[in-house]
Amino acid sequence: MSEVALRRLAVLGADALQRYPSADVLEREIGATFSVEPDRVLVTAGGDEAIDRVMRVMLEPGRVAIQLAPTFVMIERSARRCGAEVKSVPWSDDGSIPLGALLNAIDDATAVVAIVSPNNPTGAVAPLDAMERVIERAAAVGAIVLVDLAYVEFADEDPTIRLAQQENVAIVRTFSKAWGLAGLRVGYTIAAPEVIRWMRIIGGPYPVSGAAVRVACDMWRNERRRMLACVEQVRNERARLFDLLRDLRLDPLASQANFVAARRRSADEARRLVDALASRGVGVRGFERDPQLERLVRITCPGDEATFERLTHALRAATQPRAIGSDRKGAPAGARGSIRGTDAGGPPVSDTSPLTAGRTAEITRTTDETAITCRVTIDGAGRSRVRTGVGFLDHLLTTLALHARIDLSLECRGDLHVDDHHTVEDCALALGSAIDAALGPRAGITRFGCAHAPLDESLARAVIDLSGRPWCEVKLRLVRERVGDLSCENAPHFFRSIAQTMRAAAHVDLIRGENDHHKIEAAFKAFALALREAARLRDPASTDFPSTKGAL
Repeated sequence: MSEVALRRLAVLGADALQRYPSADVLEREIGATFSVEPDRVLVTAGGDEAIDRVMRVMLEPGRVAIQLAPTFVMIERSARRCGAEVKSVPWSDDGSIPLGALLNAIDDATAVVAIVSPNNPTGAVAPLDAMERVIERAAAVGAIVLVDLAYVEFADEDPTIRLAQQENVAIVRTFSKAWGLAGLRVGYTIAAPEVIRWMRIIGGPYPVSGAAVRVACDMWRNERRRMLACVEQVRNERARLFDLLRDLRLDPLASQANFVAARRRSADEARRLVDALASRGVGVRGFERDPQLERLVRITCPGDEATFERLTHALRAATQPRAIGSDRKGAPAGARGSIRGTDAGGPPVSDTSPLTAGRTAEITRTTDETAITCRVTIDGAGRSRVRTGVGFLDHLLTTLALHARIDLSLECRGDLHVDDHHTVEDCALALGSAIDAALGPRAGITRFGCAHAPLDESLARAVIDLSGRPWCEVKLRLVRERVGDLSCENAPHFFRSIAQTMRAAAHVDLIRGENDHHKIEAAFKAFALALREAARLRDPASTDFPSTKGAL
């Protein structure tokens, strides 16, 4: 779908950029599809902005928003920005809607009841009859029911036409998921004319670009059959993925979205599964910072048979390392590179970067906190192009590439308005995953590397074992809070993170030193030199593994 949209963008006339945009035509098209008048439709900058406008219309300090939890994070964030109280009613353990508890929670202070169906991140569905009971109860206290149907194209039933007739319902939908147009940021709301009028007033006059509106309208008119074919492919993959996860005893949750969530026994097990898949070039969504969701791992269906096959191989390898039909490392031969499920919900598409000649790999890692593209060539010349937004980290990664003699291209867009932690951590995870993928099955490598590196008064030692078993010990004895724009606590965290996804045992120690800048840089240089030695091929034609186990 995204390729079709790109072709349509390429033939737009100049007026799409020169004139202020109007979404009137698209709003009429959407209204006609769902049998409502255009004054009941508002096109917005993705579903997120639609949610935010509904909340701003309905909420203020002293009012209450009720959500079914866990759910899409922007529900609560938008409500709290309005100064409202947020009450959470937990979904039932079996994935059914807790109708009695939800109805009892609605009182005179309630202004919004939010239901995401299929739910993000579980994929659970709220039945239409249950939603109608909630709508009736909300109407009695003057509240709106916000129904987020972002994933509804993948569900068994679409309640939009029925819900659109209700005066106290605001339906939120998007072009980001089934249409595969997340980058265009086009969403829409269907609600009562008075609600739509206030939503227009409360936001900016031109939330979506003219180019995005034109492409979305063209796709809506002409590409519905193609979109439905993509949806059917995903639905087929979802059923197969559910069966596979069940067979691998990963406890999948029933889902009607474009993903399946696996529920592990502990947060540690969930984190290990995310890391094991990352080490094989497959990005899935973990929730380790959310106590409600820390046991979940969300796996997006790519909507492509070849990429889905790679995903299934990676899952088997991550849980059964000696899976039949794969190389000794567990991943299918020739299938190195990246698979990215879109964390923003995303279309049923995948980004695949196959291994090219030599020990080269590219990894794309996208989360709510960072977006990273990392490409490495192990047998390079030390060339690098690094842009992370953290100046000292750029310098350290450039230094690492130079002395490890790897060619490195790494770009990161991170939430630096929060701090530098997520950027440093995720750059390390992406770089480690790329190095792991580029190393391939690791036959014929030296495996062990040990190096010392001085920088003025500082001396650091690094020892690396590319064993396939992650472990890291770091002792840098840093005393300052920051060096430049890098938090000192994140320097040892970088080594722990890269060792994890590089699947290496690493020991990095400061032998002596006084200046924290010198200490950190000496450690990176020592690590680079040790990595260069460990990754060196003793015999490029060798199929032997430097291990008594016969595998790494």
